[in-house]
Amino acid sequence: MAFVSGGLGLGRRSGVAKVERHRRGVVVAVDQSTLLAAGTALFGTMGGIGLLVFTEEQGKRNEVRPNTQPCVECLGDGSVTCNICGGNGIDPVFKNADENCQYCNGKGVSECTNCIGSGIQPRFLDRLSPEDFMD
Repeated sequence: MAFVSGGLGLGRRSGVAKVERHRRGVVVAVDQSTLLAAGTALFGTMGGIGLLVFTEEQGKRNEVRPNTQPCVECLGDGSVTCNICGGNGIDPVFKNADENCQYCNGKGVSECTNCIGSGIQPRFLDRLSPEDFMD
């Protein structure tokens, strides 16, 4: 592929292109690796911009879509079995029926730490389905 320029034809050689002086102007012959590098840079930039636009659009769509997925830890209940006492409400250190578990106050359940007791999956853990990408 050759590009014709009407500028000064100095007739010098460079590592990128071969410059020759002709009657009508300067003919620059660009080698294949230079064209490949330029094409890669162009398409890489376009791909990066496209990814940013896609991410921004998904963020806007995510704000509009209602969050109704149940929490994966408590299954939408808002409370989980106490990990310290195993759900019986008795403090495992003293093993005395008079001492309640200090973590759950003797209830045997504690507030879900994933959803903070709401029972709804937090947005940052939101699971996407194929229908979310269909417009």
